[in-house]
Amino acid sequence: MRMPSVLTINLHRYQRNLEILGSLLSPGAQICAVVKADAYGHGLVPIAQTAVNANVAALGIVDDSEIRDLRDAGISLPIFRLRPATIEEIRETAQYDVVELIGDSLSLEQGSHLAQGLNRTIPVNLKVDVGIGRMGAAPSEMKSLLAHALNSPGIRVRGLMTHFPCADEPDPDITLRQIDTFDAVLKSMPEMPRDAVIHVGNSAVLLRFPEAHYSMVRLGIASYGLRPSDAVPLPDGVLPVMRWTTRVIQIRKMKKGTTVGYGMTRSLDRDSLIATLPVGYANGYLRSLSNRAHVAVRGKRCPLLGRVSMDLICIDVTDIPGIAVGEEVELLGDTISADELASLAGTINYEIVTLVGNVRKIDRMFVS
Repeated sequence: MRMPSVLTINLHRYQRNLEILGSLLSPGAQICAVVKADAYGHGLVPIAQTAVNANVAALGIVDDSEIRDLRDAGISLPIFRLRPATIEEIRETAQYDVVELIGDSLSLEQGSHLAQGLNRTIPVNLKVDVGIGRMGAAPSEMKSLLAHALNSPGIRVRGLMTHFPCADEPDPDITLRQIDTFDAVLKSMPEMPRDAVIHVGNSAVLLRFPEAHYSMVRLGIASYGLRPSDAVPLPDGVLPVMRWTTRVIQIRKMKKGTTVGYGMTRSLDRDSLIATLPVGYANGYLRSLSNRAHVAVRGKRCPLLGRVSMDLICIDVTDIPGIAVGEEVELLGDTISADELASLAGTINYEIVTLVGNVRKIDRMFVS
């Protein structure tokens, strides 16, 4: 069954983005391609397979369903879970050799007990909290946590990690101090296995803090051609991977002064040609974009008129000569960026693409 709009995912661009960004790595560092949330809405398995072709070292996920889908697709790369898992989740995916995240002694004890019961070894990343406050152990607790892990049956320490909450903020000082904190923690633990993967950085760290690349960088938002923030520009050649389009389903000539949409919030200031599109907030097109956003027809920007309905929006196509029912309209892509829509909606580009990409009422196609 065809849906009223289509996401086109450009896998060639994704692989090229990985290559360009990978060229910025410090010597010896590798990429963990972050593909959680259905690869930020871009499609988990095709994106992961492309990452494999780009020679990344690992994949970052959060949910059991993602793990199963990757392994069922024949992808054998190491998988790092990027949040603590419940014991039930670990039990369900223990057969897939997932590197679990551990940030406290209780979780470590539970994991060890489970591993012994399953007669398996569970690899883990130990996480230190340098300031984000969501998960992980305090720096002062890490030495004892490592000792506990090294002496826990069924547990193998695979790596050490953290996450910097302000790496994409304009002022680098907080992140520089947190890098120093992490360095001090690392130096205090000579018992850390020599083959442990040390990874602390996201896209912003890759682009701004080469001293914090360590063994691996967890590369997410930038690999999809999107800026981590306004303070972190992308290198030349890194391009958006997602394009969202729909088609015109009706065109009407409407007189100056006519109103458009629920609440009659928009009155035409000229005689206009108005096109109706079959998308709305049920398709992931945010209602907060009402009377604010633009779309693109043939590369020309056209304003959205009136409120976003559940299934419909209206646009002004008066300045598009010869437009007809069935013509393609870009909602998101090279002309209308995720950054632009996010700014208008009061959110971030991450939310725009993950929302749109995880809506069931949108078709998705992949191009190489």
